[in-house]
Amino acid sequence: MDGLTIPGVLSQQPPEIEVSVFTPEKAEALTQAIEAQRRRSSPVWEQPFPRRGRVGSVVCGVVIAALHVLIVAPLLPGAGRPHPVSHAMGSVSGADAEPAIQVSLIEEPPLRMVPPPPTTALTMQIPELPQLEPSPDLLQSLLDKVPTHPTTDAAGSSALAGRYLGQIDARIERAWLRPRTPLKSGVFHCEVQVEQDETGRVLQVEMQRCDAEPRWQQTLASAIQSASPLPAPPDPSVFRKSLHLSFTAKAYSEQGSEQGYAPLMANDLGFP
Repeated sequence: MDGLTIPGVLSQQPPEIEVSVFTPEKAEALTQAIEAQRRRSSPVWEQPFPRRGRVGSVVCGVVIAALHVLIVAPLLPGAGRPHPVSHAMGSVSGADAEPAIQVSLIEEPPLRMVPPPPTTALTMQIPELPQLEPSPDLLQSLLDKVPTHPTTDAAGSSALAGRYLGQIDARIERAWLRPRTPLKSGVFHCEVQVEQDETGRVLQVEMQRCDAEPRWQQTLASAIQSASPLPAPPDPSVFRKSLHLSFTAKAYSEQGSEQGYAPLMANDLGFP
């Protein structure tokens, strides 16, 4: 049937059969060769590390402990101080040198206090003024003119002064007994200057401009003395030691009232 071709059917070759004889020695050698080939073709990080022996483990432990001591030693108390190094030791290899910390202290110069500029003292000589001693009369006149209460206005002071003089006139009028002797003009007029002390006691009476009627003047002066002490002022600011008073009175008339007139006497009727 060799060379026979059937239309529509592919021609097939008979499979090849390979026969291998297995021996243990050859299998182990083949396995080692495959493993070596795999190691050569694989990356470095995928290659297995060689196993170390007991001596290598001890050396690695000593190296790791020394590294730990070098790291922790600077953190211990007193580790910051540099160790003195003797120059007699000669050259020290880098492996035997101990780590040292070098500290440099920089001393700043002290601050200089700049003194303030000197002040210039100004001396002035004031000439002594002569001492003037005013007379007591001048001082008293000034004190009389100065009001005791400066806050009182002029209108209020005038009203208080008028009220004060009115009270003095009323007291003198009540004490004045007018004579019944007739008057030439029918009216008696007199201006009087009265001096008083701080308590209102009358010290002096002076008839300045009065009608020529001696008896009327005498009775008026007696009435002023009888009214002493005079009324106190409503306010100390209107008090005056010297008072100027004015009095006016009419002659006695039988058709008028007898109040304020002296009793009828024999000399009033013209008898000696």
